[in-house]
Amino acid sequence: MDTLEVTFKLEHGDKGVDDDPYNPLSRSLNKILQTGKPFKRLTNCFFRLRTNGEENPIRWFGVFIHSQGDRILFFPGFSDSYHEIQGFRGKSPQWNQSFSFDHISLESNLKKYHITDFSSGNHLGSPNTYPLGENRHFWFSLSISSLNALRIVKEKTKVIAKIHPNDSSRRTEVVLQSRENAIFQILELNPESIITDDTFFHFGVIVGPSGFRKYKDTILGFPCNLPSVQSQMLYTEAKVPTRIHKFSLSDQYDIQIVTKTLQGKLELPVLITT
Repeated sequence: MDTLEVTFKLEHGDKGVDDDPYNPLSRSLNKILQTGKPFKRLTNCFFRLRTNGEENPIRWFGVFIHSQGDRILFFPGFSDSYHEIQGFRGKSPQWNQSFSFDHISLESNLKKYHITDFSSGNHLGSPNTYPLGENRHFWFSLSISSLNALRIVKEKTKVIAKIHPNDSSRRTEVVLQSRENAIFQILELNPESIITDDTFFHFGVIVGPSGFRKYKDTILGFPCNLPSVQSQMLYTEAKVPTRIHKFSLSDQYDIQIVTKTLQGKLELPVLITT
């Protein structure tokens, strides 16, 4: 096998090089480089927090991919790799096991998804998305206990992959085509959001056909009545400042992400709800 190394310059990143194979760009592009299969589109998504009028270092939210098989993949931009997973249906435990979490895969019908491990050999779960009308679907929400759960973006991100000999040029072209005309989205909070030691960050992810009308209601996967969340707040009824971001993933799909802070304490570093 040959080794192919590709370095990407990210305009808003901090000085330095991120060559960790767990960064979301490296994980997602490795799937392209190792298999050689073309992807329709790859889009980077970042999170920028402004506090007291100052910008904190920009962080990864993750990477979205529209695959050739019309699946949508999401590679979260976590600062640490996670090798254990706990799952609940309501308050009833479903999983508590070793699992090297890598990405979330949404089926082409937009109705079911699963999580996939780092080797892409093991899957867990098959939860339903929630229909929001007009072929829009609430996919999942991601809550993080603190900003440190997301990794800082560096100005250079290095991707290293093992590929078949004599195929580096074609596979590099596959990567470049997947990024052509991609829109790189920076998420932010509503300026009126409250950030204290008793709040955490919440991101609701919605997917639908290209050009879909923005969803402005309250079905956003709020983590209510879960053992890992210390809060009595009824999030669906609370008038919490939100910010809506909507961007094109490809000619076929748009993504909408709603950002907000929620009152309470999250006992886990990251929480995915549906």
